[in-house]
Amino acid sequence: AGGGAGSDLSKAGVLVHQFHNGMDGDWRPWMPCPATCNGGPCWCAAFNDRFSTSVLNAKTVGPKGDIGMYSTENPGFILAPWAMKVSCAYPADGGSESKSCKPGEAGCVPGCGTKWCQFNPAIPNNMDTSCAWHPEELERVLSLQENSNSRYNEVVVEAKAWVDNLPGSVEAIFYVKGSKAEQEARQVHAAFLREFAGKSLSARGAPLLEMDPENSEAPFVDVTNTRPPLQAYDASHSASSPEGDAGGLTSEPSSRLASMGVAAAAALVAAAALVALGRRHGRRQ
Repeated sequence: AGGGAGSDLSKAGVLVHQFHNGMDGDWRPWMPCPATCNGGPCWCAAFNDRFSTSVLNAKTVGPKGDIGMYSTENPGFILAPWAMKVSCAYPADGGSESKSCKPGEAGCVPGCGTKWCQFNPAIPNNMDTSCAWHPEELERVLSLQENSNSRYNEVVVEAKAWVDNLPGSVEAIFYVKGSKAEQEARQVHAAFLREFAGKSLSARGAPLLEMDPENSEAPFVDVTNTRPPLQAYDASHSASSPEGDAGGLTSEPSSRLASMGVAAAAALVAAAALVALGRRHGRRQ
């Protein structure tokens, strides 16, 4: 579906978060960064009050037809727009990790800081990322990204709303085709099912997708049931347990997954102005 975004994430495109080190045994990547990981202080603990995400849509497709994104190596989540509370946005990398707030700091928003962008007609394509754009300016942010050929945008969302709405916050897990992160994504997918599938029908339907950034018309393929045997995600499960042992959940997709047709993610149609994830259209392998 095309149309203007305004402040409506569901009309802006596909909202994704790409994670780091998802196989760390003491880190569940659908949760905020923990205080410790790998036996020591976690590198991201200082900004565990927010998540950095990005909107993918037809306007983020580059001259060669590939989809602009933060990383072509890191796996991640496709997120439910309704479950997110946007703090601010940037038309490029906003450096949100450096914008933390001191206790009681007036007017400060984590990941956004205290400096807010205001549109200036004299500088219509101002890409200053030292300031953050308010959530209601999302459409302007995406327009700035398009006009400047910025490869990706940054949308900061609150960790609390994300966590409060789990497992519905996560609509799918994905990895980039050709990357080395397929096993990591599959293990995170299996762990997500183990944690939530017994509690939520929507979690049972969360698929595993392969993303081809060079295919802007239909980048996502459902590969949930094409997995090789893999070791369990963490030490609480037998090292010999294959992913399919997660309660049989991946071999018997829920009614939600079935209702999504031949895949679970939207095709990014290059001719469309903006693509809504909504009820997705895609391909199944």
